[in-house]
Amino acid sequence: MRSGISRTPDVVRMSEALSRPGIDPRIWAAEALVRAVHVDPEHGVLVDVTILPDGIEETARLAPIYAGSGWGLHLPVKVDDTVLVVAPHGNSDYGLEVVARRWEKADPPPASVVQYPDDVVLHVEPGRSLRVVVTGAGVVEFGGAGLTPMDGVVTGAGIDPFTGQTYYALQSASEVVRAKQRAL
Repeated sequence: MRSGISRTPDVVRMSEALSRPGIDPRIWAAEALVRAVHVDPEHGVLVDVTILPDGIEETARLAPIYAGSGWGLHLPVKVDDTVLVVAPHGNSDYGLEVVARRWEKADPPPASVVQYPDDVVLHVEPGRSLRVVVTGAGVVEFGGAGLTPMDGVVTGAGIDPFTGQTYYALQSASEVVRAKQRAL
């Protein structure tokens, strides 16, 4: 009668067992420093990174939290940003992905985050634009139970291209736009 226990170690089975999370020596996530950012129309945003602390240079895809065919949320990263890079299944042959950017002493969070730590805050970088694009029958809605007395009123400001003066506009639910110019 033959025993089910082999006296010779099965290297393949040992290798498979050691490749599971928790005992896998490969890195699944690491900090990295952004060296360059490229936008490829077919593959999305590609980020050249240096893995810390090893100094290994790789290219990773920027993994948006909301993405589909021709739509999504793009939160850009910049050169010298510290990011979190992950390797799916612990194997960089599957391609690395940048999944987060973080604040640190050199790049602290905006004051509004510090002031209101329990709120959801979108504070756009100075000089950058926030673009909300809705196609088809979609709607952009700002509202909630705690609305102010200006419910339904949208305000805006701009520079008159002919006079160079700042103008301010209000639009109410009645679709009537009122504008007032004033000198700076």
